[in-house]
Parts: sequence; C-alpha cells; structure tokens
Amino acid sequence: MTFHETTSLLRSVISSLRTGTTKIRPNHLDRYDFLRAQLTTVNVATSVAFQKTYSGLYQLRYIPGAHRTPYFELMEANKNLPDPSFHTLLNQHNIATGRWEISFISKLVAIIDPNQPVWDSIVRRRLQLTLPIRRTLLNCTAAYEELVNGMNAVLEHPLFQNLLAAFNRRFGDRNYHSMRILDVSIWGLG
Repeated sequence: MTFHETTSLLRSVISSLRTGTTKIRPNHLDRYDFLRAQLTTVNVATSVAFQKTYSGLYQLRYIPGAHRTPYFELMEANKNLPDPSFHTLLNQHNIATGRWEISFISKLVAIIDPNQPVWDSIVRRRLQLTLPIRRTLLNCTAAYEELVNGMNAVLEHPLFQNLLAAFNRRFGDRNYHSMRILDVSIWGLG
C-alpha cells in the first residue's frame, strides 16, 4: 500500500470508531478478553467453553468437525510459546489435516501472541493482499509475511496514534497491543 492509501484507510477506520459505524461491539472484545484469560488457565483442547467462544468469535464454522480437534490440540501444545511461528504451526496443522488454513492458523498465532495479525478476508482486502494461487507452505508463509509487513507499516503511520485514541475513547483502555487494536479496527470496517 502507498502512504496515501494507508492514510485513507486509517481515516476510514478512525471515522468508523468516532461515529459508531464500526462493526466492533463490546461483546466481541469481551469474548476476546475471556479467551486471552482462559488460554493459559484451561486445557483448550478439551474446554468446551473456550472452544465454543473461540469458534464463535473467529467464525470457525468452516472448519469441518474432524479438523477442529487437531486445531485445538495444536493450540494447546503451543500456547505457552513466547513467539509462535506461523510457518511451523501451519506445517503442523497441514500434517494433521492435509489443509493449508492461512486464516485459521493466523488466528491461532494471534491468540497466543497478540503482537501478530490475523489473516482475515476483510483485513486482506483492505490491505490489498491476495491469497496464493498455489497453496504450499512457502507460498502461504510468504503471504502471511506480506500481511505482517503491511500491518507493521500501518502501525508506523503518523495517523495510527489517532486510531488508538479513537479506539480507547469508544471502548475504554483494554490494554491491548497496538497490532490487536489495528487488526480489530480494520475488521470493524467490514
């Protein structure tokens, strides 16, 4: 994205937060807070409450039931990593399920490490990113790295501080990492 396109995106996000046209609702943030609190205190591979809340917040309805178990087992096995690797987790998930799930693995990485962005169709579209035509470990990892780089560039933009202020005015200071605020705020544009 160019500087001008980033400026336009940030202005749209800030406006949606200030005017209340954002799709973000306090209950979305409450569910996220619940998940972050539960992540390290319960076995996420077996906790029905955690899985139900997570699946609802991150719309896992598209993951077939047989693939949910390995997904939450992978999360449980890696939830205490200080710096989870998208590349490694995507590969482990593919070995377990035979699927290259960029979006769902990015959500797994981001719930463990809030410094990481979520690969979401809305965020992807707003940042003008595309899915790899041929899904391989290297292509999917490269696409995710492009998202990380794009989001980090937005975080460095001078208007980003205005976005933080608008988010905190609307929702209170939730003590979120800047990446999480940016991610959810872009998603809120729809």
